[in-house]
Amino acid sequence: MSVQESAQESAVPEATGFRCSGLHELLAGKPSAALAAALPAFARYSEWRAHRLFTVEEQQQLLRAGIERLCAQPGATGAVLWRGTQVQGLCVVTPLPWDSAHFGLAMCRLDAWLLPDVPDTAVAHWLQQALAAARTLQPAHLSTHVDSEDYALFNALAQAGFRLLDAKRTFVARR
Repeated sequence: MSVQESAQESAVPEATGFRCSGLHELLAGKPSAALAAALPAFARYSEWRAHRLFTVEEQQQLLRAGIERLCAQPGATGAVLWRGTQVQGLCVVTPLPWDSAHFGLAMCRLDAWLLPDVPDTAVAHWLQQALAAARTLQPAHLSTHVDSEDYALFNALAQAGFRLLDAKRTFVARR
C-alpha cells in the first residue's frame, strides 16, 4: 500500500490507555487483524448499513474494501486511534486529483470511522493527529462526510474548526 508516513505515535492526554499512530502501523504489509476486529463497529455508520440486499458480512466486506482502496491511493495519510492493541478509530486523508485540477486548489477528503464510547479527549487528540498528517498534503480545502448519528465525530470536527455545509440522509424503501 502506498501510505505516506503519517501521524507520529503519541499518547493521548487525559485518556488512559489510548494512543495515536500513523496509518503505516496499521497497514504495514497488509491490512491487519486489528482493522478486521474493528469493522463490525465501524460498519454502524457505513453507507451500506440500510441496504437490505447486503448481509452484515457483505456490508463489512464492502467497508473493508473501501478502506483498503482509500489507503492504497497515492498520497493517503491519516491517523489510527488505539487502545492497547485494539483499533478504536481510523482516519484516512486522501488527495482529490480531479477536484484539485478542476477548481485549481489542492483539495482532500477526510474519511473517519470511530468506535462508540471513546472519550472526547481521545477523539479530539486523534483528529488533531490526522489533521497534522493532512497538512503534509497542503490542502486548501478539506471536506468530510459524517453520518448524522455520529455525534462524537461531528462534535470533534466542529471543535477542530470544521463547519457544517449541508446535511444528507439516505432513505431506503423496504418492500
